[in-house]
Amino acid sequence: MSAIWGIISKKSDSTDIDKIFNKMTASMSVFSFDRIDTANHDNCCFACGHQYYTNEDLKDMSPFYDKNTGIVFCSDCFLYNRDSLITELNDNTLLTAGDSQIAFAAFIKWGYSFVEKLRGYFSFAIYDESTSDLHLLSDHFSNKYLVYYNNPDYVCFSSVYKPILACLGNDIKINHEFIANCYTDTSPRNFYKESITPFENIFHLDYATHLIINIKTGKEIKKRYWNPRHTVKKLKLKSDDDYKVAFRTLLDTLTRSMLRSKDETGIFLSGGLDSSAITAFAAPIQKEKNKKLFSYTFVPSSDYKSSEEDTGRISDETPLVQMQKALHPNLVTRFITGDSDCCVSDLDYFQNLYDIPVKPSINHINIIDISKAAQKDNCSVIISGGHGNGTISYGYLNDYVSLNISRFHFIKALKEIFYFCKCYKISRKKMIGKYIKIIFNYFFKRPEEDHLFLKEEDEKKYGLTHPNLDDKRANGNGQFTTPRQRYNFLVCPMQFIHKGIYYTNFGLMHHFIMVDPTQTVEMVEFCMSLPLECLVHNGLERRLVRGYLKDLLPEPVTSMYKGFGVQSADFDYRVNRDFDIHKENVFRNLDEPLLREYLDAEKIDPLINEFKVAAEAHNLNKKQCIKLTLLASLGGFLRDHTK
Repeated sequence: MSAIWGIISKKSDSTDIDKIFNKMTASMSVFSFDRIDTANHDNCCFACGHQYYTNEDLKDMSPFYDKNTGIVFCSDCFLYNRDSLITELNDNTLLTAGDSQIAFAAFIKWGYSFVEKLRGYFSFAIYDESTSDLHLLSDHFSNKYLVYYNNPDYVCFSSVYKPILACLGNDIKINHEFIANCYTDTSPRNFYKESITPFENIFHLDYATHLIINIKTGKEIKKRYWNPRHTVKKLKLKSDDDYKVAFRTLLDTLTRSMLRSKDETGIFLSGGLDSSAITAFAAPIQKEKNKKLFSYTFVPSSDYKSSEEDTGRISDETPLVQMQKALHPNLVTRFITGDSDCCVSDLDYFQNLYDIPVKPSINHINIIDISKAAQKDNCSVIISGGHGNGTISYGYLNDYVSLNISRFHFIKALKEIFYFCKCYKISRKKMIGKYIKIIFNYFFKRPEEDHLFLKEEDEKKYGLTHPNLDDKRANGNGQFTTPRQRYNFLVCPMQFIHKGIYYTNFGLMHHFIMVDPTQTVEMVEFCMSLPLECLVHNGLERRLVRGYLKDLLPEPVTSMYKGFGVQSADFDYRVNRDFDIHKENVFRNLDEPLLREYLDAEKIDPLINEFKVAAEAHNLNKKQCIKLTLLASLGGFLRDHTK
């Protein structure tokens, strides 16, 4: 499965719906589908663009009308709990069925609560003709992006924006609130508020959402069917070895259940803990099947001279990946360089693909290059450890200390600080002083506000006068974390939807699905249930991987103080190297008059003039490259989508 779209008329005369539906379908021609199936019933037209990732996908069915129930069922579905579902459904005829057919059987048995039983990557559009209700459902992490538009004449939905934009034609309106939120900072994040998108009246479904739209009245009811904050109980096992076995068993089970590719399987591999941990399980599983695991690692341009190692940062992780190769002979390593492109070389391509201002352009050009390589190797499933920082590799000393202090467990916090000092020969006095300062800064020091781009009236209108303070209250300040902030980091709706839109779109473009064992219901709830000592203990940080998986990984990967990998270390070098080739398009985007309608001209014009001077001298620094790319991306988006 891969993408769904559809439309339901609210009028008795639905003659125009077929024309609109054809426009929606035509807009999806940018993607390469193995087949497109449709279901037209009365006032609704649904479609699914199938891409074959697994053997079961070849015979899967979606969409279809079921006469017995009066249901039109449209599904984009990849399940990793097929076997347990089939057992619970007690229906062996489903053993060779497609995932959508299994999902429909679950729907027949459990009704709309069936999504609570599913585990995987899915979105559903279900129309019940008896109630005139359209049910839209997202998976637990909104991995499969789903947007909808509800107007007096019709309701339409899609996995990507293109079909809905095709419906609207010249009626497309930019959402000023989205742009304001998006450009409060220079981070890669696109989404800051639930539901809203770059377009007015087009909304997306956030994680674990069940939306009901009545076609006759237009009324919407929204429910969240999974929220682990108040339901997960602490896991109490007899010994530390039991926690270790439980963690390793769970990670193996999840990884194994996701490796379903009918062709090849790939992994985005760095020298970091998360992707290395997934490789340690995925490679042996593939070996059992007599299959390869293709790894893709971005490395700096061949003529780039790094200065990052001097500050404890690793810009080229090739040696760490080669150590993984030595452990797993069936690992086929691919090293992708930036010798021929940079983050401003494909701004128009990004724009045409995603239909949003692409804030993560700095890293995204590398991801696209890697995706092209994976497609060339015929990979249908790409596995990653993208959410590992929140689950399997979470746990620095600061996290342990602040979480215990928040729970008034002062003795536990002190004991771990002192043990840490003993292990690494650090002065106790200095460490205590450090934490006194951390606590003081958290409770009494307000973060500085940048106010880089926005107009003052927009900051007030959209409640963005203190975005960094609001972020600190919700997520901590990077040094002190409360239990609520820990949960917000683990279950982060805006991070989920951000990954969902990018994974959905570039997966469709390059014919694969992204899966992640570190971002599953089972792994999130397991990590929530663990004692803090599983995360940090006796001086060992990020202990789930560095301790419990130590025997599976190369020593330099689990070593604590040999430097951290830096993504796209050469991005500023590549921009300066290639700028003459791309400057005409970049300057055209920066000079776009619409930029001044949405952002403060008095703030951005001096920045743009600064960029131009530095660019002509091929001397843009990293901060300038980031700001330049952000503004150029927005300029192109506004020009292309303002009618």
